[in-house]
Amino acid sequence: MLEGVGRRTGALLLVLVALSPIACSRNEGRFTLVNGSSDRIAARVEVCGQVSEFDDVGPGETRQGSYRVRGDSAYDVSVTFASGGKANREVGYVTNGFDFTDVITVTTSSIEITGGIAPRSR
Repeated sequence: MLEGVGRRTGALLLVLVALSPIACSRNEGRFTLVNGSSDRIAARVEVCGQVSEFDDVGPGETRQGSYRVRGDSAYDVSVTFASGGKANREVGYVTNGFDFTDVITVTTSSIEITGGIAPRSR
């Protein structure tokens, strides 16, 4: 009887070891926020439940952010312009199993995203 328990425990451990790379995948996302407007901005970017905040980003300036990809999500971008205007838009899409590199560009009239799945480094 103990032999059967030992075999089952060994088989369970083997399955857990085989699945651990999948369960522990560490996909990352990176983004660059570009102020393409003629006004200073403050921005808040939320993706996968993680928030990055950027204050006093001048025209033509960029800021970098990163996050852990924890599931399906989009970038929720909120911007306040120094002149008092506000903009909010959900852009892009990320999902488990991939790394992402995106560029979020803010202009006076829009918030746009370019980029996508990043090549895997080996």
